[in-house]
Amino acid sequence: MTLKFIPVMFLFIALSCSSFELKTTGNHENLRRYKNPDINEIIIGGWEHIQKNNYEWGGLDFKRLIQKDYADYDILFGAGMAQYYQGLYSESVNFFTMALKENPEHFEALYYRANAYMQLGNRSESLKDFKKIISIEYSRPLVCGLYFSNNDIATENILKNRKHEARQYLKGNIP
Repeated sequence: MTLKFIPVMFLFIALSCSSFELKTTGNHENLRRYKNPDINEIIIGGWEHIQKNNYEWGGLDFKRLIQKDYADYDILFGAGMAQYYQGLYSESVNFFTMALKENPEHFEALYYRANAYMQLGNRSESLKDFKKIISIEYSRPLVCGLYFSNNDIATENILKNRKHEARQYLKGNIP
């Protein structure tokens, strides 16, 4: 083996390890909802990027899925989260609104849309969303990639916490 092949081999090994890492970070059974395993890996990768604060990359993953007509409420919510954490509040509101059309009980989409509205200075829309959060009854687990380390489920306790925060906002005691 000559010396000029070593950098190429190093690059190949580095790329292999980075893609290997993506596939070994957990089962994420709730995020594996499509027959195409490549689509499922992109979903998981998008949420991994969000977890690692790589919001632009996560947003690109979710937007790519949406462009390919893989747009369920969790993917739309993921795109909204990526935009939200980049400070692109108008865009995040659009994605959260689309997620809520798919699942009107998505209390996390309501919560983050309310906060995005606040950032945009739209207090009246924000307060409407906080009121909706308070009215939601927990009926089933909410698949939500935001809870990457909790089997990708937003639990009833999370809803209780969001209701408490919403009440604080409505009382004027913004946490």
